[in-house]
Amino acid sequence: MLGTPRAATDAEERQLALRALIDHVVAGRSAQVRMPNRKEDAATAVVALSLGEASAKVSTGPPTHEPADLAMEVWAGVVPLALTAGPPQPDPL
Repeated sequence: MLGTPRAATDAEERQLALRALIDHVVAGRSAQVRMPNRKEDAATAVVALSLGEASAKVSTGPPTHEPADLAMEVWAGVVPLALTAGPPQPDPL
């Protein structure tokens, strides 16, 4: 990603960003919880990034092989990765 980061200082922009983040983690959660108080807000950095350009290298399936690769005795394949959320853990208060 190429862009210029800046500190988000506008209260409305910060609140929108935090709500979007909360709802990304748990859909609809921002409507169920309070927003940060002044002390919590002051301790939280919110960074805005205007993207000028972004790219990603994405592939699916097995690797392609050059003929010279086939003679080498090395492992080649796919290591699947997944990000999964565990079950919610209640606050012990």
